[in-house]
Amino acid sequence: VNIGADLGRPRRPRKPAAVGGPIVPDGPAPAALLAAGREVFPRRGLHATRVDDIVMAAGVSHGTFYRYFDNKDALFHVLITDATRVLTELAAAFPVEGGDHLVREWGERWFDVYERHGAVFTVWNEADPAEPVVAVNIGRVSRPVGDALSKALSRRGFGDPFTDAIALLAMAERLPYTVNVLGLMSRRAAVEELVAIVGDVFLRA
Repeated sequence: VNIGADLGRPRRPRKPAAVGGPIVPDGPAPAALLAAGREVFPRRGLHATRVDDIVMAAGVSHGTFYRYFDNKDALFHVLITDATRVLTELAAAFPVEGGDHLVREWGERWFDVYERHGAVFTVWNEADPAEPVVAVNIGRVSRPVGDALSKALSRRGFGDPFTDAIALLAMAERLPYTVNVLGLMSRRAAVEELVAIVGDVFLRA
């Protein structure tokens, strides 16, 4: 996404860009469009979502949409870029030292992040790889999160950091789904389960 920083006259993006580019300017209209995207894309899926659906949910005009985005892919690109950035920062902050209370705090933050961004990752994972916004960003979404967690785990001095990072992410990503979608356990119970497993499996040689 190539959106200008000038809030008065933002430049429209020309094509889906790789994750890591500039993000949409601040303001009530872009915020409403992004919030609508977080609601509509998970409900309809990436392919079936239309600009009509997004502007209706946002309560803005088509003209306002096209002031900031060329198409729905450009908006989704901003959503997945933001989600990847936040989750990568959290993965990099994984506490390999300091005890259970730090892991518990990290787990609470993980749930907070997934409450805001988890549905966007679900849309990404379920999308057709041939979708333009997916094709241009293959390797630039999940990989940074795994690499950041692997780097954090390498400070332990034992085990295979990358393999352990994949296993830890698989478990951590499943827990919010178990709580929020399946309703099989409470968030508090899930966080405590995360603390116990992390301590027994990932932080002890």
